[in-house]
Amino acid sequence: MNTPTASAPAASDRAALRRSISNTLKGSAGNLVEWYDVYVYSVFAVYFESQFFSAADKNSTIYVWAIFAATFLMRPIGAWYFGRFADRYGRRRALTVSVTVMAACSFLI
Repeated sequence: MNTPTASAPAASDRAALRRSISNTLKGSAGNLVEWYDVYVYSVFAVYFESQFFSAADKNSTIYVWAIFAATFLMRPIGAWYFGRFADRYGRRRALTVSVTVMAACSFLI
């Protein structure tokens, strides 16, 4: 009699585990791109200040960091928008569109 032992997981369990790990890594790609943008901006904010604002403007530092703060204000709006988008067109398409938009913005920077 061939009965599976308790210590050896079934092939379907291994496939499900592999699929869940793969989906987690794919889903994390968007988060990685998003936080990469945040880190790049925070590192180069000093250089953006001198390139985009006049040296005589005393509020230029506040402007640069206000733009940075806007990213955190836009996150709930993006979550709302892409949540509705995913409900209508599917999660895969929503993830693809959001990652593409973030990657394009990274490329522009």
